[in-house]
Amino acid sequence: WHPQNADRQYRGSVSLRTALTLSINTVAVQVADKVGTDNIISNARKMGITTLENGDSNLAMALGGLTHGVTPLEIAGAYGTFANKGVFIKPTGIVKILARNGNVIEDNSLESERTKTQVLTEKEAYMMTDMLSDVMTSGTGTTAAIGRPAAGKTGTTDDNKDAWFVGYTPNIVTAVWIGDDTGSETLGEVYGGTIPAQIWHDYMSAAVADESVKDFDV
Repeated sequence: WHPQNADRQYRGSVSLRTALTLSINTVAVQVADKVGTDNIISNARKMGITTLENGDSNLAMALGGLTHGVTPLEIAGAYGTFANKGVFIKPTGIVKILARNGNVIEDNSLESERTKTQVLTEKEAYMMTDMLSDVMTSGTGTTAAIGRPAAGKTGTTDDNKDAWFVGYTPNIVTAVWIGDDTGSETLGEVYGGTIPAQIWHDYMSAAVADESVKDFDV
């Protein structure tokens, strides 16, 4: 297996910040090799990713080479851990269901309070946020920039089967995925930094329009 960068170029020694900002695949693989794929899988599970198999503990995992991949809801929850100072809160798809007469059929509103877990230190979470902010100001995610503090990451699979942009402000995390549930090659030349980033930009611009501008806590 010979991992390559999207532009088929190599830049020698670079900082982790630069590698993340420019989506340098080969550095991601080297980091995974140094810290251990089992440790990465363990952290991902702590951050709410439930689709991982034991066989996913290999270096291809650093570039999204997973048996089943991840779901938009769970990846949003995982990125929310960075925004939330290292605390993972399980995302809730349906908060409450009411009958026509107002009776509560289902209520998950307290679920998040029961599932708070400190996965990363505040310092670790902030450094990830700080680096992911560069993705949007000078990296592969500049299309997603919304003129206020935000952090995020692009993602594109081989053969353009999937394209992602996952990002957050201090208050809202949003995951955008473009693809086909069957894994068909339907996208053409679509990368995470193009259409997904534009969708994220358009949605988040509206979502935060009524909020005051706030920076991430250091």
